[in-house]
Amino acid sequence: MGTLAGAQQAAQQAGVEIAFRTCSLNYNAGLQMGRTLADTQTSAGRGIIVTNDWLALGVRTGLLGRGIALEQSPLVSFDGLAMTEDPSLGIASLKIPIATMAEDAVKELQRLSRHRLPAGRTVRYPLYWRSELLA
Repeated sequence: MGTLAGAQQAAQQAGVEIAFRTCSLNYNAGLQMGRTLADTQTSAGRGIIVTNDWLALGVRTGLLGRGIALEQSPLVSFDGLAMTEDPSLGIASLKIPIATMAEDAVKELQRLSRHRLPAGRTVRYPLYWRSELLA
């Protein structure tokens, strides 16, 4: 099952609708998306999931610029960049352990160069939410 199909299934089981919108993955695209979402915002509010923190920052700025309060538009992203840490932005971000992954990749390259073993193994890295918003 694809990511979108899985998200749609989870939303359906929770009794909510999901709408997918495409846009570029940068701040300016997020700013435009935030403004567009604000223009169609209902009083019930909506949760927003975006693919990266630059896009999230643009979406939040677009929403705030149109007067949409944080409480009306919970926002989740997937980079864990420091720029989204400010609680006044209301962005919950999934942190990916990049430093751990890089360190492991270097160790794997060293292992392969010493022992000429076949490459390939499965490694699972734990992700975690970097925000008090989800607590």
